[in-house]
Amino acid sequence: MCRRPWSFNNAHEQLGHPGKDVTHEIVKGLNLNMEPGLMDTCWACAVAKVKQKNIMQFSLHEKSQVSVERVFLEMSSV
Repeated sequence: MCRRPWSFNNAHEQLGHPGKDVTHEIVKGLNLNMEPGLMDTCWACAVAKVKQKNIMQFSLHEKSQVSVERVFLEMSSV
């Protein structure tokens, strides 16, 4: 049974949007067929990069003048 080879962009999308080198390594490690070609600009990756750069440049937060007045806990980690 011979499967159709993946395009580079399809492999990039199906494998979770890894970088170019990582995509090549995964395809090689899984012994999958991939068509030769270049990687086009991925819309989802471009949007993610733009969102990463969209950070607040200034803050209206006032620093505490009293030591140990505020305690911050990170609740997102397990």
